[in-house]
Amino acid sequence: MRFFSLALLGGMSSLLLAGELESLGRQLFFDKRLSSDSSVSCAMCHRPDTAFADPNPTSRGVGGSRGAFNSPSLLNLQKATRFFWDGRASSLEEQAKGPLLNALEMGNEQKDLEMRLSLIPEYQLRFHRSFGDSTITLDRIVTAIAAYERTLKSTHSLYEEWRIGRRQQWTPEHEFGRQLFFGKAGCSHCHSGPNFTNGEMSSDGNGKSWKVPGLREVIYTAPYMHDGSIPSLTQLLDRHAGGILLNQLEKHAVIRFLETLSGDYSR
Repeated sequence: MRFFSLALLGGMSSLLLAGELESLGRQLFFDKRLSSDSSVSCAMCHRPDTAFADPNPTSRGVGGSRGAFNSPSLLNLQKATRFFWDGRASSLEEQAKGPLLNALEMGNEQKDLEMRLSLIPEYQLRFHRSFGDSTITLDRIVTAIAAYERTLKSTHSLYEEWRIGRRQQWTPEHEFGRQLFFGKAGCSHCHSGPNFTNGEMSSDGNGKSWKVPGLREVIYTAPYMHDGSIPSLTQLLDRHAGGILLNQLEKHAVIRFLETLSGDYSR
């Protein structure tokens, strides 16, 4: 019994530490002090009200600068292995370093960021709780941010209800759209799996390849594409239906199906 109790206490301790780390990551995610001029937070480019994507074609950084890319949704990335539109990062931790140190985004030098946060008593305490001492490093910052980002999930969609046989709200138009998505329209060639992405890179026909984004909560994540150049799902279908021309009725049905991929998501 004593061994069981110690094991249980150890498990509870691990859960508490994980909760502290995720909570710290959430605070960092929403804190503008992570940018060099205290004007930009992670949450300003990955907005909770738009499924942690940016509703602007490209995101604003320090000093009003603009990058070249649209900030995609952060939902359901727990098992992803490619990050950034060009797939250059292999983990959420590696991805988080990019904006922090990018001159057009959060504009930091690593030592300046570490020093700035180290002078904040609340962060000294919170890093101590999460890591065992109050040392604040870039690696610890991104470890915490990534821990929070891994909690961001999309759940309880109408599509999930359909999958488990609860189909009272599933209309003939939803079903027509589903059949088109997995059939004639060819969407599922790239948008497959539980998060509706194969996680691979796809050529744009101009010599560049971009990561295939997931489609969970896609009705909230406009504009679309790496550069935010497509403002609506209708226009997206016109461009990405695998060369298949869909009539207006078919496009409307596919969009109705895409709507079923939205449900509840973390905030």
